[in-house]
Amino acid sequence: QNNLLLLSTSQKGLISINTINRTHKILLEKDSYGEPIFVRTIEKIDPNTLWIGSETGIYIYNRETGDVRNIRHNPNIPTSLSDNAIYSIFKDKDGGIWVGTYFGGVDYYSDLNNKFELFFPIINKPGLSGKRVREICRAQDGNIWIGTEDGGLNLFDPKEKVFLPLPIPLKTLYTNIHALLQDGDNFWISTYSKGLNRYNFKTGELVTYTHNDHQNSI
Repeated sequence: QNNLLLLSTSQKGLISINTINRTHKILLEKDSYGEPIFVRTIEKIDPNTLWIGSETGIYIYNRETGDVRNIRHNPNIPTSLSDNAIYSIFKDKDGGIWVGTYFGGVDYYSDLNNKFELFFPIINKPGLSGKRVREICRAQDGNIWIGTEDGGLNLFDPKEKVFLPLPIPLKTLYTNIHALLQDGDNFWISTYSKGLNRYNFKTGELVTYTHNDHQNSI
């Protein structure tokens, strides 16, 4: 928007780059303790509001006024953010906001209840398979794919608020997932060190691409 490129960094926070005149502006650099903000993800909630995921919680930034609000985990509040290391943020079609954390599972925020609803693994009970949530992606039917680094792939039904069983081929995936992309009938799943997977919903075929000696391999 307005020829601006937003860049997340590990030492300089959030930077706005004007791609026309090639100037830049640091929008968010240090936290309230004067420490550099390690920004990992950015989600545009509305034309003036950005949710910025970092290693020190969520920063809600108003682009019009420059006001910033920091949301962090509070052990005294059960419905607060479950963890401060934020790796992914996703706004769904109903306006709900999903937050993937490194140690605290998935948090869901809605203006209807004005608090976070937490999803995390519980031993011997159906639910989220891992705590280290890396990727969140919308499925074709309105459900939500959630990729974790320590528990593999999950499929969540936001209407019923239940985790759904995976198609049989997807149950065999490597558990450390780093990226997800829904592309028509194809669902792409990239893993850490174990290649790239392509699952076709019509045929049920799962193809894994790994590096080999062929010149056209990944």
